[in-house]
Amino acid sequence: MFPMTLFETGESTGTVSLHKIIENAGYDIDGCSSSLTLEELFFAVCRGGWPRCLAIENHDAKLEIARDYFRQIYTKDISAADGVNRNPDWTRTLLWSFARIISHMATAFAGYG
Repeated sequence: MFPMTLFETGESTGTVSLHKIIENAGYDIDGCSSSLTLEELFFAVCRGGWPRCLAIENHDAKLEIARDYFRQIYTKDISAADGVNRNPDWTRTLLWSFARIISHMATAFAGYG
C-alpha cells in the first residue's frame, strides 16, 4: 500500500507539477491557487495519502490511520529492520524531535560565527 498524492485523492487539480518545479527553473506557477481551505490542507497533510482513508467518513478515524502508522514505526519497524531490539519510547522521542527540527526553517550553523 503506497500513499496517494492530493491529485489521486481528488483534493488537487494537478495544476502545479512538483517534477516541473524541480526540473525547470523557468516553470511559472504564479497565480496558481488551491481550492482547499487552509484547514483542509492542514488536515490532508496530517492525514496523509493512505488509500483506506477514502472509504472512511469520520475525520478522527482518518487521522487514527496516520497515528497507527507512526506507532508501527517506533514500536515494530525500528527493530524489524535489522533485528536489534530498540527502546520504543526513545525512538518515538527521536522521531518527534526530528519532526520538530525539519518542520520549521532554521538558519545553518545558528549561533556560530
